Amino acid sequence: MIDAKTQKSKETTQDAIYRRIRQSLLTGQASPGETLSIRRLVERFDVSATPVRDALSRLEAEFVLVRGPNRVLMIPNLSVGELKDIHRLRAAIEGLSAELAADRATSDEIKEVSDLCDAMDAALAKGDADTYLTLNWAFHRSIYKAAHSDVALHVIENLWLRSGPYLRLPVLIDAAEQPSQSRQRSMQFHRACLAALQTGDADAARDAIQSDIAAASDELFQYMKAAHAAEVDNWVPDLRIPSK
Repeated sequence: MIDAKTQKSKETTQDAIYRRIRQSLLTGQASPGETLSIRRLVERFDVSATPVRDALSRLEAEFVLVRGPNRVLMIPNLSVGELKDIHRLRAAIEGLSAELAADRATSDEIKEVSDLCDAMDAALAKGDADTYLTLNWAFHRSIYKAAHSDVALHVIENLWLRSGPYLRLPVLIDAAEQPSQSRQRSMQFHRACLAALQTGDADAARDAIQSDIAAASDELFQYMKAAHAAEVDNWVPDLRIPSK
């Protein structure tokens, strides 16, 4: 078991757990309404309770996690109105970051975006939804990192922390399609953004990213409406990922 014996090692362990929980949210490995038990996380990460508790406290302070019944920390269930606001914000700032990336990206950064596109195509060909989702975040992050704006990247990551668990559900629902038509459409937007980065076309890069976000948002809200026969802005849907 990893048990920190000095302040420095405690911080290192806490940071590692913090990053892993964040990654699970960013890539949709966790679902809305899911509780995060300290005991289960201690067993999962094979560490003592202190760094787990500290990592969860950091995420609560960032409003990524909330207190649920019995004061247990959980991933929040967002209302339709809140999700719409997040998607509007994402379209605005991610579109701007794509514009900046078209002007600022280096050849190595563009190659990274291209390699991630190829890897996503390979995951789709295998019907591997989990790998696709992990690569999808890496793809988007590589573009926004190439914008060379730490402030924008920080805001984007926080928006993804909230929307990631929700955007995962439609991917899993249509994962049985070979290949998924929705994911293929998303890949068209991804390839369009890559082409825009390669040619330095800022407007095209922005339009491709915003179209990708809009299509994914429409897909999610269509699912909500079909599954629950309602779409009220303050309605909080239960979108926990069904067990296999």
